[in-house]
Amino acid sequence: VLHTGRLMPLVGLGTWKAKPGDVERAVRAAIEAGYRHIDCAKCYDNEREVGAAIRGCLDAGVCAREDLFVTSKLWNTEKKYARDVRNALENTLRDLQLDYLDLYLIHWPVAFGRVVNCACHGNAGDGAICPFPKRADGGLKYDDARRRVPHAETWRALEACVDGGLATHIGVSNFNEAQLQALLDACTVRPAVNQIELHPYNASPALCAYCAEQGILLTSYCVLGHGSGAGVPLLESPVVAAIAERRGMTPAQVLIRFQTER
Repeated sequence: VLHTGRLMPLVGLGTWKAKPGDVERAVRAAIEAGYRHIDCAKCYDNEREVGAAIRGCLDAGVCAREDLFVTSKLWNTEKKYARDVRNALENTLRDLQLDYLDLYLIHWPVAFGRVVNCACHGNAGDGAICPFPKRADGGLKYDDARRRVPHAETWRALEACVDGGLATHIGVSNFNEAQLQALLDACTVRPAVNQIELHPYNASPALCAYCAEQGILLTSYCVLGHGSGAGVPLLESPVVAAIAERRGMTPAQVLIRFQTER
């Protein structure tokens, strides 16, 4: 339950790294199977396909728009001015073929420099902004004047998007306690969600407790693990395997249940 009283589905379908051609089929199959929360992001570079799947399901009467909970995220290159934030959200809505988002998140608490026509991403000459701009030495090119992102300024632009009916809830992703507190000290609309990496190897108890105290709902990504702890991927962990065998479940089911119980 979000702080507004709106229900958010407990389990959703993430679309990160979903390949072109696969993501539309996957999203449509998920909605037809009963999924009602779809998690997207501009930098996943597949929102048009996600939108085609959602539109197909809505047109076919599989579900109504109000039954879906659609999340997307503001990328690191779209924070320099308030107009960038609104433009980014409007572009996402266009690609998703929706009139509003249920949740719009600041993807990361950093800002990247804006590099146009970056050949390394295959978009040279088309006027596109490179999502992962690089310096001459190969490192990421941050917006030097905004490396310590003034989150309150970005947040005010998001609040204006709520006022304009483009999103019903706003939140953040990958924020720590200090970054959240600075935002809470300056906001009018409270962040509904903080989406972070959560699994047994990265349990983040202090951040979880802080968000609970502040009424900020935590959502998790990489629930099956990311990398390995002690050299053993979570899906191959003997502890997880033993629990799965005892419960008659798969390791993946154990890890998903672990996180939903939290």
